[in-house]
Amino acid sequence: MSETLIIVGDRPFHAAGSAQSAGLNVVTLGADEVLKHIHTTPGDGTVLLTGEMENRPELVAAIASVRKLRGSGAEAIRKVRDPEVLPSLPPFAGLKFCKTLPRVGPFRRIVRRVTGNAGLGRVYLIKPANSYGGRRIRPWSRRSKVGASEYVQEAVTGTPMSAIFRSDGWSCVLLGVTEQLVGDEKLGAEPGFASWYGYVGSIGPVSLTTQDRAALSHLGVVLTQRCDLRGVFGVDLIRDRKGRWWPLEVNPRWPASAVVLEQAGGGALLSERGGRAVLPDSAVPQHGLVWSDGRAVMVTGGDRRACYAALVEAFAASIPKRVTVAMPKLEAPTLPSEPEVVRVQGEVLEAPRNKKHLPPPG
Repeated sequence: MSETLIIVGDRPFHAAGSAQSAGLNVVTLGADEVLKHIHTTPGDGTVLLTGEMENRPELVAAIASVRKLRGSGAEAIRKVRDPEVLPSLPPFAGLKFCKTLPRVGPFRRIVRRVTGNAGLGRVYLIKPANSYGGRRIRPWSRRSKVGASEYVQEAVTGTPMSAIFRSDGWSCVLLGVTEQLVGDEKLGAEPGFASWYGYVGSIGPVSLTTQDRAALSHLGVVLTQRCDLRGVFGVDLIRDRKGRWWPLEVNPRWPASAVVLEQAGGGALLSERGGRAVLPDSAVPQHGLVWSDGRAVMVTGGDRRACYAALVEAFAASIPKRVTVAMPKLEAPTLPSEPEVVRVQGEVLEAPRNKKHLPPPG
């Protein structure tokens, strides 16, 4: 009998296809309904966390009290989601860590008011501590207010990436890297400033040098051992023009871009054997992923440019066509040529043409 996988999160369909490919029976539950309905699922089912669950460790702890987790527990999530965990990691060749400010002191505020966002030689972003998918991230300016549940992180110029790992609390394996597509209106991002950093899709696998693999593998092992990470998880990074990797945040749950690695030859990452790593050292055919109306749109291209073009075309074709309904033409009312006559208690009054200015009764 097949094992049951209970997928919990804001977008459980991210992992549903992967679970079915692994031969698992799938039950999907939204985060707000999981405690109400989880008792109706098979008692031997395991729980896989998806989007937004990294921000709800209390709920994860409650789930873990009644079902086994296939991934990190609540305490590990709390540790690794601390904005200061990445800057505290030891230096390693090929890795750079963003300066992160859990709070903004008065001196730095004064400098910002004088110099703007270029003060002290750095540009910063305001990031919500309880967000995911790049939502509500915005540049920090001299007039910005940082909320109690927000922090400030140094901005880095480069290509957004996602490194995907599988760990057991001590050892960790780098499964592959994908490019993240963010803020792209051609792929469904809402127009305007609020969606500049919003995740819309992925392309991969990204080819890696020996130094790349060493740096990212080191990152995964250190995070795993410091925070007791388990299962498949992702790390959002920037790769700058010098080829250095800047980790931004850790997502201790199933990452949406994992399906790209599966399509690229990684096999079923949720199967008993766990699939395999996809770490090309040269250009290989690219696989693309974008989400449209709650379903995955997958394409393949010979290179990155061809794959992106195919993604844009496939996404446009997936959007339901708008139906234009012709409204009947309304004719303007005909005004009387003579003033209207109103009889009030035997008196004859001429009513003004503008009914908004009728005299009060009485």
